[in-house]
Amino acid sequence: MEAKTLTVPYVADPDWTKSYTLLPAHKIECRNGWQGTRDGVEASFIPCYNDEFLQIIFTTKGAPLICNHLAHQSAVCADSCVEFFVMTAEDGVYINFEFNILGYVNASRRIGRTDAKHLSAEEIALIYREPTYRSDSPFVFDDLEDDSWIITVDIPWSLLGIKPEPGTVLRGNFQACSDDANPPYYLTWSPIDTPEPDYHRPEFFGEIILGPKA
Repeated sequence: MEAKTLTVPYVADPDWTKSYTLLPAHKIECRNGWQGTRDGVEASFIPCYNDEFLQIIFTTKGAPLICNHLAHQSAVCADSCVEFFVMTAEDGVYINFEFNILGYVNASRRIGRTDAKHLSAEEIALIYREPTYRSDSPFVFDDLEDDSWIITVDIPWSLLGIKPEPGTVLRGNFQACSDDANPPYYLTWSPIDTPEPDYHRPEFFGEIILGPKA
């Protein structure tokens, strides 16, 4: 399995409602041979960037809508969840950004699964999140005719510690998952060669290239 590569288009003033129809979507469809996971889940993402932030529009459908975690830095990966893991330098440090269906965030700077430093509440507040679902209470919907959901996130470059320039190369992966779905699902954009689901494997990150300014 070869790692994937994509070029992120530059959009000076991103508007997710326009980007959703005008920019190319990339599928999160690698099942990686992991057994016991749910069939029929479809997920994708649409990335773009400007001088201030990286915008990602995630879409998921074909699975129950689950949200039991209503706090940042909680186990949002158990809910209906999408994720972006990114490495900006060759120092081995990456950041995992995990978002549940309501936009609650789990994010840390890491060297591996067990070596992590959580982003502060002030840093998380810098991440713009626009979910299509809103609720003040936990929920599980497993029989909706329309089970699609979208979340748009804007991640400031200041959190990533870089100044974006055309041609800048990042390494990372995009994921969709839910531990609490029955059966669960674990999908990735760039393939991961492990016997069990494990997103914390930067050696399998794909290449993310910032595109030219128009």
